[in-house]
Amino acid sequence: MEQSEGALAKDMQAWDERERQLVSKGFLTDDKIKSGTWQKEKLDYYNHLRAKHTGSDNLDARMSMRVLQMEKRAMERKLYPNLIVRLVVRLLDAVTLQRLVRDHKTVSGQRMDTIAKEMRSAGFGKLVLKMEEQLKQGNRDFTLPVSFGLSERDRMDYLLHFKTGADGNCQFESYKATLSRQGNAEQKWQVFEKDAGKVYSANQAYQLLSGRAIQDAKGSWQQLDFNDRDANGNYRHKHFTESHNINLSKELQKLPLAESESGKGIGLLLNRLANGERVNVLLNVNGKDLPYSIEANPQKKELSVFEPSGGKVMLQQAKANETKTANVVNLVPKQQTNQVNRNSNVRKLEHRKDRQQTRKGRKAVRQ
Repeated sequence: MEQSEGALAKDMQAWDERERQLVSKGFLTDDKIKSGTWQKEKLDYYNHLRAKHTGSDNLDARMSMRVLQMEKRAMERKLYPNLIVRLVVRLLDAVTLQRLVRDHKTVSGQRMDTIAKEMRSAGFGKLVLKMEEQLKQGNRDFTLPVSFGLSERDRMDYLLHFKTGADGNCQFESYKATLSRQGNAEQKWQVFEKDAGKVYSANQAYQLLSGRAIQDAKGSWQQLDFNDRDANGNYRHKHFTESHNINLSKELQKLPLAESESGKGIGLLLNRLANGERVNVLLNVNGKDLPYSIEANPQKKELSVFEPSGGKVMLQQAKANETKTANVVNLVPKQQTNQVNRNSNVRKLEHRKDRQQTRKGRKAVRQ
């Protein structure tokens, strides 16, 4: 696991970097850096650093804190050569420090709550305590691993990345998801970054790496293109246009769902399909409730149906007869469809030959 090293030291170096940038741009001179006004600003910055890193159990942070204290005392002696004045300034700083520590703890707690909420929303709630431990130790750049066994065949490994943002606070930046499938030596992986404050859930990452499509909040569908990677090795996303949008409710009505399925909540079923899941259902075929699984296929604007063994089947629906009776529904394995059609043609030919022979027989009798 990566650990953040020198968080306080980096914050101290940030001031020096700021000075160099101002000098290079001509906004700051060496004389102004040595002036009392600028040194008081630096001293105030150091007080904020003390509040930010006070109480850290990180060994590196404690060592850096001692260095900061030494520099702070040296600056105080130059700014306030009179001992009595210096002691008064330190007393006031102590009162200010207590307030800053309280304020920082409030902000840190709010930030920690925000990160925890993002993690739980993405399905990584079990790592929240470990994240909090890292932040309490003063770490701002670290990773946390977690693995889930999703089935007898599939395992998902996740590596969550936390990094200091532009505001100086830690952020849940991204995570790497890796799918391992039994019997397949090749692993599929993808880095999912937070976009506009939202991150893909662990379940969505699994569905995408499994080759299925998911629907976003705007109703558009996307899928990973396993034949195209970007410069970082990530699969590019295929986005389906409106012409490929699928009406899940309408497509679901085409299937002969067993009566028991209606009681489970169609709304939940639609949500799972939109989330890219392959859902187990019972379909009434020839009067029997049989197990199948279905998933959304926006590219073909349909719901794909699969047997328990995983083989894809095709839906064949006969037209209603003149008496308006219920339609007859058959589920035929895809690979057998052509064979069924050929057999049907053979039967048609056989019936035609039988009719011709019957006519010849009748003609012979009349003669």
